[in-house]
Amino acid sequence: MEKKLEKGQPLPPGWQKKLSAGQFLHDDYYRRSTVLKRPNADGIITIQIEGTIIELFEHSREIVRILEGKR
Repeated sequence: MEKKLEKGQPLPPGWQKKLSAGQFLHDDYYRRSTVLKRPNADGIITIQIEGTIIELFEHSREIVRILEGKR
């Protein structure tokens, strides 16, 4: 996966299926994201990665929930 990221290629099919609430988002995925909402009072940010919207804690990158995207 890291080689694909370095070349700017899309993430592999089905990558969203590997994510779930309570897991920590890998740095490689986070680098590919766009921040949609800044941290709220609880420190939760909303990001988008290739059409999938994810809420996570900003500092730990623990996934709170996955809002949209193929799962």
